[in-house]
Amino acid sequence: MQPVHPVFTKLNKQLCCLLEKHAYKPSTIRTYERNLQLIEDYLLQRETDYCPDIGNDFSLEYVSLNAAVQSRCTSMKRTIRRLNDCYYGKGIVLMPQREREFLPNDFEMALSQYSIRCAENGNAPSTIKKKMYALQCFFQNLVSMGCESVSGLNRTFVSRACLMASDQNHWLTIKGLLSFLSEHGETDRDYSCIVPSRRRSFHLPSTYSREEILKTRQAIDTSSPKGKRDLCMFLMASWLGMRSIDIARITFESLDFQKDSIHFVQQKTQEPISLPMPEELRTAILDYMNSGRPESGEPFLFLRSLAPYSPLDPSAVSISVGKYLKKAGINTAGRKHGAHSLRSSLATSLINNGMTYEETRRVLGHTQANAVRHYAVLDVERLRQCACAVPEPAGFFKDFLEGKVVL
Repeated sequence: MQPVHPVFTKLNKQLCCLLEKHAYKPSTIRTYERNLQLIEDYLLQRETDYCPDIGNDFSLEYVSLNAAVQSRCTSMKRTIRRLNDCYYGKGIVLMPQREREFLPNDFEMALSQYSIRCAENGNAPSTIKKKMYALQCFFQNLVSMGCESVSGLNRTFVSRACLMASDQNHWLTIKGLLSFLSEHGETDRDYSCIVPSRRRSFHLPSTYSREEILKTRQAIDTSSPKGKRDLCMFLMASWLGMRSIDIARITFESLDFQKDSIHFVQQKTQEPISLPMPEELRTAILDYMNSGRPESGEPFLFLRSLAPYSPLDPSAVSISVGKYLKKAGINTAGRKHGAHSLRSSLATSLINNGMTYEETRRVLGHTQANAVRHYAVLDVERLRQCACAVPEPAGFFKDFLEGKVVL
């Protein structure tokens, strides 16, 4: 039997062989395979074969749906670039590995001690690696100015090295290191106070009205197995506010049809949560299980609608939501249109309907008490109750308004 997409099938095999040939890590290869599977789904939906233009179109669509997760966007762009290189016969063009420049012993010792402190504070290895990179850049800037020891730090060196940083996000890490050095008496004073502060820009959460969500729900055609699955995922995101990764990782053990509830451990916080299973969601799940889900021994509820019937990637949940918003004719300009936008919509709706922030936090499964504070800016009616009355003019200001005095 001929493959549905002969060009893509050939490129897929070629790329995977090249990754193994160049000894890429198994985890990296699995990431490429997941991305390639999403590209194949895209080709099937459009009934076309692969070419660089199609790949670039998919990349743009994927990035727009996953703009909040920069790592996913970077990973997909890299996969498309590698696939296009194979298409043009370039193979894998390896970037030369840049050797790390070793610093003076005093700085290397400071990095080692601070990495231990970060580990003791519970920082993940990946976080420590990012911090060490930021501090290496900071120390290299100091060395370039003639400062080669911690004891040689002064206001001028610190301020100039901070301004030389290529990424202002490094400032917070530098501030932490300088506080650590001062705490241990390694510097003559605490230089963390002169490190600039970078305020992150504030963005209102993307939300959709109840009418828009209902219209989108009606756009889901449940006559097909894929539609039955997508309805379940949409209801979980819009009614329960579940994250896309939790939806994709829901197992049969999580479903309690006796008590009409869903129990699972949140992937982001590793905290358990129990949510109700509304009647429509219960009916949709049973319908999918009985007449939509492919036969498989996988413990996960949701599977790909096409062979191989493997578990869904979390990004597929958001892509599905965006597809149905577009199908329903909802204007998404200036708003995110993935699964998280439905979570934001639920939170805003709960707060606007009088639910307290603490109750909303528990529904969404946040672990921090102030995690839902940014939804307060959308609680217009409650904000009106906090408005102060404008005081009556008095004294000189009153005389000025009445024209009795002039400036």
